[in-house]
Amino acid sequence: MKPDRRFSGAPGGWLRGLHELTRREQWIIAAFLWDAGRPEPKMVPFLPPRGTDWADPCVVHAGGKYHIFFEELVGAEGRGHISLVVMDEHGAWQPPVRVLERPYHLSYPFVFEWQGGFYMIPETAQNRSIEVYRCVEFPARWEFHKTLMTGVAAADATLLCDSAKWWLFANLRQSAGVARDKELFLFSADEPLSDRWQPHPQNPVVSDVGRARPAGRIYQRGDHLYRPSQDCSRRYGGGLNINRVETLTGADYRESRVTHIEPASGTRIRGIHTLSTAGPLVAIDLLVPSSRRAADEKAWRAIGAVLKPE
Repeated sequence: MKPDRRFSGAPGGWLRGLHELTRREQWIIAAFLWDAGRPEPKMVPFLPPRGTDWADPCVVHAGGKYHIFFEELVGAEGRGHISLVVMDEHGAWQPPVRVLERPYHLSYPFVFEWQGGFYMIPETAQNRSIEVYRCVEFPARWEFHKTLMTGVAAADATLLCDSAKWWLFANLRQSAGVARDKELFLFSADEPLSDRWQPHPQNPVVSDVGRARPAGRIYQRGDHLYRPSQDCSRRYGGGLNINRVETLTGADYRESRVTHIEPASGTRIRGIHTLSTAGPLVAIDLLVPSSRRAADEKAWRAIGAVLKPE
């Protein structure tokens, strides 16, 4: 979750927070647990207090529990931090706890495992860097490990490992007058903690405000990789895409959009922009009015019903 990109260029999350509070809207997280014995998933909504946004979920399944890392933005504080909800396999969850704070805005916690440890790359664009944090006591104690890139305002850095190398996808603003949401850049390295990431020769590999920006962990289904991305063509966080990666090499990158998800007309859902899966669990974020109505959960469930893991 980032500032509303109609105000693109404003640092940190304070302007977006003020904007959403003024409109009495907030980001929430909805988790959907699929069970082979049920035709529809069990929905577990995570509803923050008024004046607070919860978004950018990243799910890790470990020790028989789901660990949902996310950005928490308390409007009065003016910048985001990373929080955590732990949920069991039946949907029972504990109140969120803060796990990472910095003197600048944090969002989009990308958590991954490598060589027996857990690491996190939160968005630190306000600090003009891509930083990685190491978990010293899973899941709640994290410490700064190193900086992967400096001098870049990178949005939503997302890693992928294949048999050959590690890939880093992120949105950057490289040209004056070009919105950061429009251009996706790709880098490669031999390991995820490298500080020598090589730019792809086709950068930007995607130049389309409707599908460039990352929206969660890249996942595999069958023989194909799928990259979730945001549709920011009408507004920031207006929809989700699922893009099939057709080619990923050091010389060529191609993808094609296979699914598009957006709030149905007539509902009170205003946006959706992140997707994270772990086994039978799918977590998304939704922009909704702060005031609830009885019919709202029906609309949330309708989006979850189309996100069944394969």
